Amino acid sequence: MRAELASEFHYGKILLDPNVLVIIISQRGETANSLVALWQVKGHGLKKFGIVNVVGSSIARETDNVLYILVGPGLPWLL
Repeated sequence: MRAELASEFHYGKILLDPNVLVIIISQRGETANSLVALWQVKGHGLKKFGIVNVVGSSIARETDNVLYILVGPGLPWLL
C-alpha cells in the first residue's frame, strides 16, 4: 500500500501493475490536482475507485466505482 498526495503525484513513479487499485478521495470531486492524477492513472488502464461527496462530480464520473460519503458542504439538494 502506498499513499500519494495528488499535488505530488506527477513527480513520482506511476505503478503500472494491473492489480493496483487507485483510490481518489475528494470532498467535492472537482479538485484539479486530484483530477490530473486520475487522468494519469486512467491513461495507464489501472482500476480507479472514487470517494466523494457530490453525486455526478467529475471524479465520480471518471472512476470505475464510487462511494458517496454524502456529508457536509456540496449537497445543494439538502438545502
